[in-house]
Amino acid sequence: MVYLRDDFRALLDGGALGETPNIFDALATVEGAIYRQAPARRTVRFEVGGAAFFAKQHTGVGWREIVKCWLSLKRPVLGARDEFDACRHLRAHGVAAPRVAAFGERGRNPATRRSFVICDALDGFVSLEELCGIWAATPPPLAIKRKLLTALGEFTRALHEAGVQHRDYYLDHLLADRAKLASGEVALAVIDLHRARVRAQTPRKARLKDLAALRYSSAALVASRTDLLRFVGAYAGKRPAAVLRRERRFWNGIERRAERLRNRAVAKGLAFGPKAASVESEAVATVGSLADVPAEPPVPFRFDVDTGAGGRRALCEQVLFLQPRRHLVARATIDGRTMIVRAYFGKRAEARFRRERRGLTSLAAAGVKTPATWEVGRGGGARVLACECATGDRSLHSDDFGLLVDALAHLHERGLRMRDPRASDFVVRKGTLCAVAGASIRRLRRKPAAIHRRACRRDIAGLLAAFPDGAEPLKAAAWERYCKARGLPFDDAGWAGIRELANRVGRRRAE
Repeated sequence: MVYLRDDFRALLDGGALGETPNIFDALATVEGAIYRQAPARRTVRFEVGGAAFFAKQHTGVGWREIVKCWLSLKRPVLGARDEFDACRHLRAHGVAAPRVAAFGERGRNPATRRSFVICDALDGFVSLEELCGIWAATPPPLAIKRKLLTALGEFTRALHEAGVQHRDYYLDHLLADRAKLASGEVALAVIDLHRARVRAQTPRKARLKDLAALRYSSAALVASRTDLLRFVGAYAGKRPAAVLRRERRFWNGIERRAERLRNRAVAKGLAFGPKAASVESEAVATVGSLADVPAEPPVPFRFDVDTGAGGRRALCEQVLFLQPRRHLVARATIDGRTMIVRAYFGKRAEARFRRERRGLTSLAAAGVKTPATWEVGRGGGARVLACECATGDRSLHSDDFGLLVDALAHLHERGLRMRDPRASDFVVRKGTLCAVAGASIRRLRRKPAAIHRRACRRDIAGLLAAFPDGAEPLKAAAWERYCKARGLPFDDAGWAGIRELANRVGRRRAE
């Protein structure tokens, strides 16, 4: 079966998608921006004849996926027909959705059935997730936010009254007209309906699932009880307080399910945005799993975190250190507070997390300044340790290496060593060093009597290796300062040995 809208058929007959008369083959080679590439589904935006379209191509989910859905008592999504039917049904009921330009499917085998749907691009619209990301930095006028909450409730009611369950009803699948927002009005539309179900009437359980997904993803928008009451009143079309009293079980069920979604996102890194950090516009990227953060992540980015007060959204503003698939140190804002977040992920995340806490305890016992309070939890599929930054805290500069040398000498005198010391392990607080990391701290078996202990030499060599290339005078001055702090002799032979060891460490790090 193939459906072609008249204007799109004219474009196709004019060779807009190539000379091949087979639209399935033409879509396989169409050029455009790929928005999603999954094993069985591809979404691409392309332009022909001065108009922009989105094409979603399905190549068959396979029997394994179908059987898994059946065993889970879920209805499998076999192709593009659900989206084709839902878009046309919603538009027929006056609910804004993409206008279908073409649809086709072929093959009797449900596991290998090929299908596609092409819809007009909703240019001039912005996703509500992106809008909330912008509002996180520059809050909107209160009147606009109130209108948006009311419009969101009324739009969701119209969707459900039309008999449609979205099944992926998150903020990034709801769009607002930019031009109308600028003039103080709100006009919404819904996209990504490939899992939608159309019935004569939307069941109570289906409405609960949609509303829970919306509640989970809209924590930044529905931030207070007043916001919630405004949405509930618009959705129910009645006084919100009376609705919450009369349907308490229903709305409590929504909150419980939303909390389960939030906890799963925090524990496993299943945020509702893309799993890996990516930006398709100027929006703040949403990271599901921190293990997927690339070597050069798009800053700022967001991820879910829970340190004992429920799931919250952390906005990462600066990456201080990143060891791919193992360790992330970042400066982030959580509930309006600037914090240093240390996240551990990978196979040995729990062991590295415990080592970090032990090291911080040892540093405090040795008299090294550390943050007074730490928050412990999970976020982005990782173990998280976070401390609040004090006013005036700053990262180390090149002029602060002397303070770092003094701290290292102090630790050695106390029988502690710092393997692979890094500037990101400290901040400068009121002119003194404050340690914000302890994973590299180890306790020596006995107090070293001299610098000739191999472990101490490795520590100072690792610190000197972090100096920029060509800074030999600075390295020599740092070594002399260390010897003076330890009461050790400074001579050419000792300096030559340390310099060679530092060079070897630097070469190993560069490999």
